[in-house]
Amino acid sequence: MYCMGVIYYYFYLFYRRILKDNEPHLLTVLALSFLESLVLIAIIDSVLIYFFCIDIDKTLMFIFLLLIVGANYFVLFKSGWAKHVVNAQPRFLKSKWLSAALVIFSFLITVSIMFWGPIYLKIALDEWIAAIGVT
Repeated sequence: MYCMGVIYYYFYLFYRRILKDNEPHLLTVLALSFLESLVLIAIIDSVLIYFFCIDIDKTLMFIFLLLIVGANYFVLFKSGWAKHVVNAQPRFLKSKWLSAALVIFSFLITVSIMFWGPIYLKIALDEWIAAIGVT
């Protein structure tokens, strides 16, 4: 949970200082929810395609996103955890540079799922079809 606090704090700083938004907490919750939904959907989609040859419907992906947004809103925003994190100003190994690198790296890896995920899933689906002998 500590790494999540560092990521939350740096996303918050981005929305507050760089974009100068009026609601940086809300935008941070939405951004984190989107990234978490990308990872969750990729995992579920991979398992379903690899083992059952079933693809997730786009509506179900949107429902996952809404559930994660709702959960994060209550866990991060309503509980006061978000304000506690911002007041604590967490750093990864007490280094601003390492913290920023962690946040950028995790963001790039998570967003890259949108691009390499479908390629991986197509390869897995082709292997599954070849394994059962369907033409």
